[in-house]
Amino acid sequence: MLALTLPHPMDDERLDQLNAQLAEALVSGTDRTWIVDLSAVSYLNSAMLGWMVNLRHKIRAGQGRLILCGMSPAIEELFHNSAMQRLFLIVKDRKTALSM
Repeated sequence: MLALTLPHPMDDERLDQLNAQLAEALVSGTDRTWIVDLSAVSYLNSAMLGWMVNLRHKIRAGQGRLILCGMSPAIEELFHNSAMQRLFLIVKDRKTALSM
């Protein structure tokens, strides 16, 4: 299980660093459950939404699953309005995600 908390703000440099770390973890193939904690995130732009969809695709290709947790009401609304909640397993908090 791999759990990470996305930093806020998420700029291009941080996104590149995160992509490099996640690519290494994906190649190792040891983690089948990935948890992304969004509790520190108050805003997601289209690049971050695209990154999350891409991450989901890569994890599923490796027979893994992605769990999102810690969404603020604004992020929940964004996922609902864009119908992205249908793509992801979303739980209330990290504790719940870790118990799955």
